[in-house]
Amino acid sequence: MKNTLYLFLWMSLMPFYTLYAQEIDIEKRNKDLAGYWMIEDKGVLVIESNGEIRLEVNGEVINTGNWKLSEDGSIFYILEEDDIRETMEIIRVNEQEFSFHPDLESAEVVTLTKVDKASVTMPEETTVTERGSLSSEDITKRKKLLIGSWILEGSSMLVIKEDGTIQEKKEGEVHNSGTWKLSEVGNTFLIFEEGNLEEEITIVDVTSTQFIMETPDKTQLTLFKEKALSQDEIKARQKQIIGTWEANTIDVRAVENPDISLIIEIKKGGVFNSSNGDDFDKSGNWTLSKDGNYLNISGNGEDKQTSRIISLSQEELLLLTGSKTVSFTRIK
Repeated sequence: MKNTLYLFLWMSLMPFYTLYAQEIDIEKRNKDLAGYWMIEDKGVLVIESNGEIRLEVNGEVINTGNWKLSEDGSIFYILEEDDIRETMEIIRVNEQEFSFHPDLESAEVVTLTKVDKASVTMPEETTVTERGSLSSEDITKRKKLLIGSWILEGSSMLVIKEDGTIQEKKEGEVHNSGTWKLSEVGNTFLIFEEGNLEEEITIVDVTSTQFIMETPDKTQLTLFKEKALSQDEIKARQKQIIGTWEANTIDVRAVENPDISLIIEIKKGGVFNSSNGDDFDKSGNWTLSKDGNYLNISGNGEDKQTSRIISLSQEELLLLTGSKTVSFTRIK
């Protein structure tokens, strides 16, 4: 199970969508930026809605300053006594992820994951060994949140069961199985195979919908919990997905040989159009899976492409393709 699961947890497939410049909702971007952002093993970047910013490591404030956006919302500035200290080009921001170039000339992409304040706030009186420990009540709550099916990649799932067993499923078939438990302090997810410890995964945060983890090589991954839809919800999703959707910002410099799809038009009757400019230049067909959780697209002589629908609202569509999430905003 170890090698196969590592493959899923460490794989970093490139997204199939590249972006199109669009007008940025500054108010929404400011709201999305406010919060606690995990910086690998370096600590937490705290962005306050009042314009203050600070870096915390092990619960201690290391640096402080202020922040602001450029007028068009594409640049994130960190200020020190009104002088610009850092200039970061924003690639993408939403309620879960903040991706940016560390400077305007860099092709490097840094991605931060938003975490719960409670998961990073540590009392001053705790010792180093106690930091990150959870109470027995919180450990019990965390165990309950972990129970369920989590999307690894495409149609692959990590199924965590209440009886302490764990399975890796692909297209409904069990490929690997073992047992699991939390560490004594509740911040590490342990996987065993035939009684032998196979994997130790650091838990960044767990909610009813997301499992944010950190692998041994310090890579942060977010798994989304599978949700079973009722027939009424599936019918509603069939109607709600119809419309014209524009991809939100993902930088082309981070993608090798991208398939450019800036705007997708999902029409009644199963017709699908896409565009990399002003005019729709590709067309095909679309369907939803029977359970309503997958969007299937085919056409132009290309193989069928299946994307997992993570969430769908009147304003936003979030898809998982491979191990990469891509968000779209409705424009029609």
